[in-house]
Amino acid sequence: MQKLFIKNQILYKIIIFIWVSLSVLSIPLLIQPFLNSPNWFITTLITLSSMFLIYFWLNGIKDIIYPFWFYFITLKTKSYNIRFINDLNYINNIIQNTTIDFIYCTYNDFNSNALIKSINNSYQLIIQNPKSFRLFILDDSTDINYKLKIDNFFLKINKLYPDLHIEIIRRKNRIGFKAGNINNWYYSLDKKPDFFIILDSDEIIPSNFITNSLIRFNNKQIGVVQSNHRVNQTYNKFDSIYAKGVESHWAAYQQVKNNYGFLSLLGHGAMVKSKVFELVNGFPCVVAEDLCFSINIRDKGYYVEFAPEIISYEEYPIDYFAFKKRHNKWTQGNMEFIKKYSLIILKSKMTIAEKLDILLFTYNLPLSAMFSLYLVINLILFPIFNFQLNYSIILLIPTILMLIAPLVNDFVYWTKRKKSITTMIKYSLMAILLYGSMFFISILSSAKSLFGKSNFLVTPKTSKQINILESIWLNKGEIIFGLFLISIAIILSGSIMPVIFIAIPSIASIWLGLLANDTKHYIYEDMF
Repeated sequence: MQKLFIKNQILYKIIIFIWVSLSVLSIPLLIQPFLNSPNWFITTLITLSSMFLIYFWLNGIKDIIYPFWFYFITLKTKSYNIRFINDLNYINNIIQNTTIDFIYCTYNDFNSNALIKSINNSYQLIIQNPKSFRLFILDDSTDINYKLKIDNFFLKINKLYPDLHIEIIRRKNRIGFKAGNINNWYYSLDKKPDFFIILDSDEIIPSNFITNSLIRFNNKQIGVVQSNHRVNQTYNKFDSIYAKGVESHWAAYQQVKNNYGFLSLLGHGAMVKSKVFELVNGFPCVVAEDLCFSINIRDKGYYVEFAPEIISYEEYPIDYFAFKKRHNKWTQGNMEFIKKYSLIILKSKMTIAEKLDILLFTYNLPLSAMFSLYLVINLILFPIFNFQLNYSIILLIPTILMLIAPLVNDFVYWTKRKKSITTMIKYSLMAILLYGSMFFISILSSAKSLFGKSNFLVTPKTSKQINILESIWLNKGEIIFGLFLISIAIILSGSIMPVIFIAIPSIASIWLGLLANDTKHYIYEDMF
């Protein structure tokens, strides 16, 4: 098996070098509180607090180096990733000898427009090679209205695409969530495809998706080709504000991860090689099935390859509550992953850089909930025991820098594309409110998954108008949590500053919940 030359550990060597250097240089300042510790208990609390701070720096350094590397290294390098062939005869020859299935996964969220557009964009290849393609609608819906909508669509689409074999696959249960749905489809087939394309309900793949993906599979170590993504349809003020973060994140982070870290299948807009799928017995039946599958095939010597020039489209969560539900799912999925896959990662054949990449990105969501322990230590325990931590003010410089680090990529990406500095400052402040307000749900989701069972939550695709009282009720957990933090901070420290970046966003969830009410400039037309 040929050796992949696109993976390189230099990026993580630089990240670790900067982090270790910063930590070592900060030792004289970090050690000062220990000198004033009255007992072993306070010393333990200081140690935990310092560990949180240093880990926070590591994540921040990653979020600064990643965009820097993308803009100054990756974009200026002729990469393996952007090589593809435009010879149509060569492409047709591949397709004539290849079978490809489209699988459209849906659970009470069917979007006929997205599916139609995906098929239309690939239809020239389909009519030229009708025996090479099939479409399967994997319907896990429990809502009878969605089932009827899919049945009606099936009748219409058969007339619209007479050259395409189309089936609806339904099962009696939802065992294994999305992973179980796909496994059920694949292992029930009499004739297995050579490749299959995973489409979520809102997925739209472009006309170059199939051709450019197949060419990448010339590298025998590629098990999955993952396309790039952007948002092409917004419905209200909420998703129109935040959707821009999708394009900047996919473009920068995924391309850098592809060459220097661990790139995972991201659940949709991807082509999977069936031979590799069978090699690991399909998708593991967990919430984060895409990540766990990617690790499984990596241990078998296969990689997920990112294709930046294949730009697929998806929708952003339609309102604040849909976003919160998706965040809930991701946090539960990642915590379940930590419980089940940490030992597997330690024993795996992956490079140190790949393992660190998984640690910093995948462990980040559930471990952010562990920050609550940091708050308890600094906000409650130290004041109760009449101890002032009193880190040097110099340590505020790297800490504040790391605090804004996650905003760097969006800011640079969009200012380079002629967005004004003022616009990006407003967006950054909105992002702080949105992600800061997720702290409460992160704690709940992490605890639920840590001590119980993780659930696969489907992000809602519809929204409704709500009033301020309804928003208060729907965000009551965040509001109570924010007010509690403010009260404790004022009582014990005399200031809300220690909790301002969590408490204010938590209370602002009331306003965030109302943003989707503004639909004035957003029109959506259903094709069926």
